[in-house]
Amino acid sequence: MKAMIVEDTAILRKIMRDILKEFCGLEDGNIHEAADATKAINDYKHTRPDIVFLDISMPGMNGKEAIKHFLAIDADAKIVMFTGSRNETDVKECISAGAKDYLVKPLSPQRVQESVRKVVSSDKLPDILK
Repeated sequence: MKAMIVEDTAILRKIMRDILKEFCGLEDGNIHEAADATKAINDYKHTRPDIVFLDISMPGMNGKEAIKHFLAIDADAKIVMFTGSRNETDVKECISAGAKDYLVKPLSPQRVQESVRKVVSSDKLPDILK
């Protein structure tokens, strides 16, 4: 399984990377990172991850706008939003735009595992999550 982390804060990308490695069984080579949505969208075309963890609030293009671009490239893109916002409107807008799940920071490893299981087909899950 391959994952992409789209987050403008380096330490939060590292936290998510560590969670994906330790609790979801992903290897470094299967985790791609981008500090902004524009780079992530360009990288997505080449890496085709099985799941994208996308921050809502970023400089430039925000996560809500980026969802549309990912889905234009791949209508089956599995996008999980993550943010510090507990704003119910944000959640509804992201899910309506095509996100499959929504995580609130600080990230819980168990909640990340649950989200991966929820949105990724079982044949692509690492053994640790089956």
